[in-house]
Amino acid sequence: MSADLVKQGEDLLDISVVLEEQIILHGIKDYSHAVVMLMGLLYALNIDYPKELRYTFEVIQKVLVTIGSENRSARVHGRRNRLFRKTV
Repeated sequence: MSADLVKQGEDLLDISVVLEEQIILHGIKDYSHAVVMLMGLLYALNIDYPKELRYTFEVIQKVLVTIGSENRSARVHGRRNRLFRKTV
């Protein structure tokens, strides 16, 4: 599961959402929309997050999108605090 980029030199030609080695959506214009579409598909289809990216997806879901944010794990809560901490 990923959002794949197709580039020609420095130009971005296409972004596709890939689930289980199948292109599900293509022709997406920017990476942020691809991530949102991927999250929406994972949520709608009730697909488990890949083990190695579990906390990344959990932070996106619970901190940025605020779905299920009341049930954050301690690790995600710490990542949220680091993300929003003001640096000097």
